[in-house]
Amino acid sequence: MSKKNIACYNVTAKTLNVVAGTGNELRKDGEGCVASFVQPTAVVIEGDTLYVCDTAVGSLRMVTPTQGLVDYLSHLHLLCDSFTLLGKGQAVEHISLTQGILNVELLSSFLT
Repeated sequence: MSKKNIACYNVTAKTLNVVAGTGNELRKDGEGCVASFVQPTAVVIEGDTLYVCDTAVGSLRMVTPTQGLVDYLSHLHLLCDSFTLLGKGQAVEHISLTQGILNVELLSSFLT
């Protein structure tokens, strides 16, 4: 286990289990131990969903056991990148026309 993992301590069993994060310093979405964080600093749990503040990359990450939701959110991110839809205070990251077309094709195949 590393500082890049999110762990849960079971008081009764006195065990510490990794519930999210590969331990690698990456920004990678996915379920539980497939997701990676750069600098996780805060955690909130609501139901089966874990929200992690990944400070170094300036994002709120959601870890959920529902792969469909993870897929949807990653495709939503593609949409935002393709059409430069930004949150307040976000810097513009330019992509090439070729990458924009590829993103739109991926979105189209996901939605059909």
